[in-house]
Amino acid sequence: PMAIVLDNVLIYTNDKVIEVLKAAGYVVRFLPPYLPNYNPIELTFSVLKY
Repeated sequence: PMAIVLDNVLIYTNDKVIEVLKAAGYVVRFLPPYLPNYNPIELTFSVLKY
């Protein structure tokens, strides 16, 4: 099976979104909240803010 890793944005945690992804054959996994080391885009945004 294919896996998809998502952050915890409200739209991704919606039950319907998860249901559609699972029906398409994906294993859905979520990143832990507030851990920028696992989500490089968070590090990028923190640099761009300042």
